[in-house]
Amino acid sequence: MLICIDEAGRITGYATLGGIEGGIEAPDTALDGIPPEYRSDQYLRCYRWDGAQVTLDAEALTGVLQGEAIERIRMRRVAECFAIIDRGRLWYESLTPEQLAELAAWRETWLTAPETGMAPERPAWIK
Repeated sequence: MLICIDEAGRITGYATLGGIEGGIEAPDTALDGIPPEYRSDQYLRCYRWDGAQVTLDAEALTGVLQGEAIERIRMRRVAECFAIIDRGRLWYESLTPEQLAELAAWRETWLTAPETGMAPERPAWIK
């Protein structure tokens, strides 16, 4: 097996067959400690190779997972919030002042959702 690492020892790629530019020799079992679902590029950089074994950089993995969670919230915000908020003037004119206030608060909560990690519940009256 060939493993590529950066200056900090983080794994940047590997090859089990053939070659890989800049790869260094490693035992075929070198990546056994990395779950298969974490062997893609974004996760590999969370592991280090010291020439003898692979170790997890838990802080780096936490950062990647938090980034994924934030991206999922952003995608939900587009699908669940912006489809409502971007409706036309006639729809807004049909709302009561209380509904408009609730809608504004809901929108604000969605706008900060990637930072807070909290996606708000949709007001029951929104269809």
